[in-house]
Amino acid sequence: MLAGHDTRLVGCMGTGFDLSRRIHRPADLLDLIYTIRDGNIDEGIWLEWKSGLDLKAKAGQFHVARAVVGMANRMPETAARFCEGHGYLLVGVERGQVGGIAEVDSIDLGRWVEAYAGDGPRWSPRYIRAESADGSSVDVLVVEVEPPRWGDPIHCFRKMYDYAADGTVFVRRLSETAPAKSREINALSQRLLASRNQLQIGVEVAGGVPLGAVDVGERDLGAWVVRAAADALEPLERAEVREAARAASGGVVDLDADPDFQVRRASRVSRAREVAESSAAVSAAQAAAQELERRKAAVFEQPGVMGWLAGSEPDPRTGAQYRAEVAAYTRELAEALPEAVRVGASWLVAPLELRLSNPTDGHLKLVEVELYVPGEVESVVPEANEAALPEPPRPYGPRLRAATFGSIPVPGGLYMNASVLAAGNASPSYRGPVIRNGGSTTVVFPATDLRAREILDLDPVVLVVYAPAPRVIHAQWKATCTNRDGVVSGTLELPVSQAPGLDLAAILAD
Repeated sequence: MLAGHDTRLVGCMGTGFDLSRRIHRPADLLDLIYTIRDGNIDEGIWLEWKSGLDLKAKAGQFHVARAVVGMANRMPETAARFCEGHGYLLVGVERGQVGGIAEVDSIDLGRWVEAYAGDGPRWSPRYIRAESADGSSVDVLVVEVEPPRWGDPIHCFRKMYDYAADGTVFVRRLSETAPAKSREINALSQRLLASRNQLQIGVEVAGGVPLGAVDVGERDLGAWVVRAAADALEPLERAEVREAARAASGGVVDLDADPDFQVRRASRVSRAREVAESSAAVSAAQAAAQELERRKAAVFEQPGVMGWLAGSEPDPRTGAQYRAEVAAYTRELAEALPEAVRVGASWLVAPLELRLSNPTDGHLKLVEVELYVPGEVESVVPEANEAALPEPPRPYGPRLRAATFGSIPVPGGLYMNASVLAAGNASPSYRGPVIRNGGSTTVVFPATDLRAREILDLDPVVLVVYAPAPRVIHAQWKATCTNRDGVVSGTLELPVSQAPGLDLAAILAD
């Protein structure tokens, strides 16, 4: 083990960094630059900076190569404590100022550095534009070194410079990069030999990208619930207005021509319209209402229907009881809608497909892969569940006596029930991915064996990305198995489609 805990870093970052994750986005790297400038962070086993280097000069190239070799020679478990094992060298910043450096071509820089470091270490350069003290824009070089792995060779210098002879092994300690001592050489030798028992595995995206977005928010769900409640209450309100008018006039009342009823009805739906505005939920609810009226009309056009209705009886429920049923239905609908959106989207969004590979000549037993996707994302197994929206109460009004009901053909029912979203057949013995949703999503895939050099596709899973969606989601994965030591981890870049997202009407459509 090359170094212990870098305790000086604990609590020093007030900018919201998560040091357990790789720092990769340009905005986060810029934040790191300003954090160094403001003195809110120390150099450590994962971080080094230089105020300025002439990258065209051998001295500047030597400094970059030394940092790359030193971070590549860290022990995996020590490096993994920060930024998923990644190491960073920043050139052009120091405490108190961002001075920047003269940019050179990345290909030239790579060639110059590899003359000293060789081609063994895995690293990449990039430039981040930052603001200097006088307000001008300057370039800061960020060199990112990939995490060290069990089985990596001992990296050494390939060319003499100054005090560093050919073959010098540099290591990164808490705040310096220096030639390795004997105990550090021993540790690196153990890192090399440990590859025989250390897990090696690969995870890559095999299909389902770019991810599709879902444009459904709390406002859309609320509009759907309000409209459903309004539709359910309409038969009762019609009956109450009809009864009041009949008592006053002693005649038959045409509610569609009654201005008082129309005023009440307009007041009843106004809230739904205000909530929904141009929401697609309203158009879908209107289509459902039109289908309801069509089916009702089809029933009453059947021969003998009027005689059949003579066998009806008054609704046994009071107005208060029916309103209580509608209120209960509304609560159940509000609770069920989010899951219905997830399951409905699983029919419309292409599932993400991951591919697992064993690059070794050994058999791997019970390999388990866990995928973490940050952001406003939820996951669902495609077509693995059934999400049923609750049925509304039987519409208020006369009901048929059982003796007469059976003799009349009823096409499609007396009212439309478009509430069930079938999303596959769930099985009590289901052994698919385990999903944990909540602010982000985690998917644990079922453990599986992998033969030597075998490539296997994992179970597909749908990622429901809620708008507004980023262009790219950086997902993290980790894998373990029962007959090898260690944890393998990595990052997957998942592009997200920028096309308009699915709306509630499309998701809940039959």
